[in-house]
Amino acid sequence: MLEKSLARELDLEKKISEFKQNEEQLKLKLHHTEELSFRMEEAAEVVWGRFVEAENAAELKAKDFALQKLESSNAEHSTESCEVLTSKEKVISLEEKLKKSEIRLINVNASYEASQEQLEEMENIIESLKENIYEAESRAETAENRRSKKKKLSKLKLEDQRFRSRSRPED
Repeated sequence: MLEKSLARELDLEKKISEFKQNEEQLKLKLHHTEELSFRMEEAAEVVWGRFVEAENAAELKAKDFALQKLESSNAEHSTESCEVLTSKEKVISLEEKLKKSEIRLINVNASYEASQEQLEEMENIIESLKENIYEAESRAETAENRRSKKKKLSKLKLEDQRFRSRSRPED
């Protein structure tokens, strides 16, 4: 009985050790995920900065270009038509670049959100493992208490039998 209890206790200690190892691995994965999330945030900031710079540069170029076209339109009306078409093409090109930058930004944000979800899932797993360890420890403690009570009861019964056998008058 004691050997079984010791075996169970050793088994529980082994499982607790495995849970602790799993917890450490999950903490490491969590740390890596946090680092990834941080890097993704930095990348998103860089992309956003480039986007703003490109937008400002595009606006400045568009304004400068429009001013030049107005000045040259006073000189020649025929040149104006050609340059307006060129301006429209550049604006369309810049708008396409802007859309691509917005799509990249959306993708970076989506990736960041996915990382956050994974992080939450890992935290839930860790919490579940902690609860399982607590339950296993509680069951082990309960089993040990039962074993101890049975052992004490057996000793009491044995002592009672000894006492009765001694106190009986011999025939």
